[in-house]
Amino acid sequence: TADIPSEAGREDYVAVSLTPTADGVEATPVFGKSNLIYTLVNSDGIVQVPLDAGGLYAGAMVDVWVY
Repeated sequence: TADIPSEAGREDYVAVSLTPTADGVEATPVFGKSNLIYTLVNSDGIVQVPLDAGGLYAGAMVDVWVY
């Protein structure tokens, strides 16, 4: 539901919260510092930003590792 910025050449993992919709499920990034437990407590899973991508755009199809 929102752009996820990333530097090309760097693989990132971003916590996301999941919301059911009529069309499926939407993943919304939970931004915060990587060392804050807040991002994990308020999220449902993680999205990988590939090494060669400069980020992910809102509306892109992504795989979510649910925990």
